[in-house]
Amino acid sequence: MSYHLLLAISAIGLAVAVGAFVKNVAPRDKIDKCLGESLPVPERRVLEGYDCSYLKRVASHLESHRLDEQQTLLDMYIRPVLLWNDIVFAIALSISSASFWVWIIIHFGLSGLPRDLLLLLFTACAVLYGILDVAEDLTLVSLLRAPGTISKRDGQVSSLLTRLKFYTIIISITGAIVFQALSSATHRRPAHG
Repeated sequence: MSYHLLLAISAIGLAVAVGAFVKNVAPRDKIDKCLGESLPVPERRVLEGYDCSYLKRVASHLESHRLDEQQTLLDMYIRPVLLWNDIVFAIALSISSASFWVWIIIHFGLSGLPRDLLLLLFTACAVLYGILDVAEDLTLVSLLRAPGTISKRDGQVSSLLTRLKFYTIIISITGAIVFQALSSATHRRPAHG
């Protein structure tokens, strides 16, 4: 596979991720306005985390606000926000980021164990981010569809997925900055091929 194809895959993945993000702006704005600042959606409680009672409050609040005779804000949060826009975003961003890191590895070549490990870590975190974000979305959908059955353990698992997702994407994004700093510091030139 040509390493140029990896860069194209990365660009397409980024474009799809941006499209999914933009598609979610209006529905998320409605949800955020309904919940207010004191009750943000679970995915935004990265540092504080959340538990089963928090998920039940979010579900109850969104369920009580109707969009029309057939749909509530909770329905809209479940679909299309979590299913499918967030999932498309997570997969596309993961593919974009992982393809980019693999392109960097191939294009610039690996040189030395610390740099090799950093690049592999950034690539792995990009892939892991996608897996964790999709797992978080599917877990939230499952729990919010039947909020009365959410257990303490369910809340803990969902909150852990939220935190792990956040940390893996931060490591992968930070990786771009670290890679640039390493490249500048070593004056490494792209390999020709």
